[in-house]
Amino acid sequence: MGPRFWGLPRPAFGVNGLVEGSIKFDRRCTHVVRLSVTLLGKLKVTSTVRGMIADMNEQIIVNDTVDLPPPASSECGCYQTEQLYSFSLPFPTLVKGSASPLPPSFSAWSPGVSTEITYVVKIDVYRKGFRPHNGRTIPITYLPKTWPSQPPFRGDIMLYQGLRTARLQARWPCGANVASDSTAPTIEIALPPDPSFASGTRLPFKLTIACTGAPAHAKLLAGRAEVHLMRRTQVLLGGMRVLGSRDSDVARATLLETTQREGSSVELYELMLGELGKEQSWMMKDAVAVTYFLTVRVCPPAGASKFLPEYADQVPVRIASEPWGTRERELLQFGGHPAPALGLSMARGELRPSQTVGW
Repeated sequence: MGPRFWGLPRPAFGVNGLVEGSIKFDRRCTHVVRLSVTLLGKLKVTSTVRGMIADMNEQIIVNDTVDLPPPASSECGCYQTEQLYSFSLPFPTLVKGSASPLPPSFSAWSPGVSTEITYVVKIDVYRKGFRPHNGRTIPITYLPKTWPSQPPFRGDIMLYQGLRTARLQARWPCGANVASDSTAPTIEIALPPDPSFASGTRLPFKLTIACTGAPAHAKLLAGRAEVHLMRRTQVLLGGMRVLGSRDSDVARATLLETTQREGSSVELYELMLGELGKEQSWMMKDAVAVTYFLTVRVCPPAGASKFLPEYADQVPVRIASEPWGTRERELLQFGGHPAPALGLSMARGELRPSQTVGW
């Protein structure tokens, strides 16, 4: 399979990567009449109860085979020993029989649930007569890069008019004196219009707290927001039943600036979207999904909790592993095939390449 350029224990490939290699038989492997190489990908989801398998979903997501012809000089149609037979198999972009993009190599474990997406190169050697069939399975890693759909936001978030906004939901505690519409503050979060951002970049956004009926209420809530970037890993069985779900805190936003007026407060925040190249949104329909969202929470001071609600919401965002504008440069540098997204191989401990292939 050639040298491992990327410092990983297995050969690694990116989007549309070419799996290339060569095969050589030793002198004992004679009378070979057929030689094939297959690129295989498999999803396996297993749920257990008290140590026993309760349910399982296995799906072949890649199955591409190429037959290598014998040399033209062979009189009996057999493959000669001590000769190299080269092969080249491209990674497809979509799951077999589906419109879903091919997912990266992936493994996750939690109590009662295990999920694996694995890729291998399988070599099959067929020999004449009753001689044994030989084969070898080589695990490989697929780490596709993704890019934002649009260039990064360059405007002034405090002045830009075309922002994507969401109003936070008010949650009143039990026994609280529910305020009228005129005295209950409204809180709105505003983000850049494109919901797709690059991992490791800075996301600016603003919070607007307004309460014209009771200006003091807006002042009480100013500077009390907590905003986090969360990663949700979700495993489904049959596209309906959620077997496992895990939320991980990736980053916390920093308050940069506050502008207060009578009855309102506008706050500028900045959020670092994880580390460069280590976060990526992806989904395999009805099976596995890695998604991201902002959790926004604004709590009133302890003394004001009887007449002011708590505000909270979740705002979905899409994270691409690479910055905008780097794809074309990579295509030129690597001959039309982007490099693997190496950051995904070490981004988080609970999602690591599987050590068991089980083909």
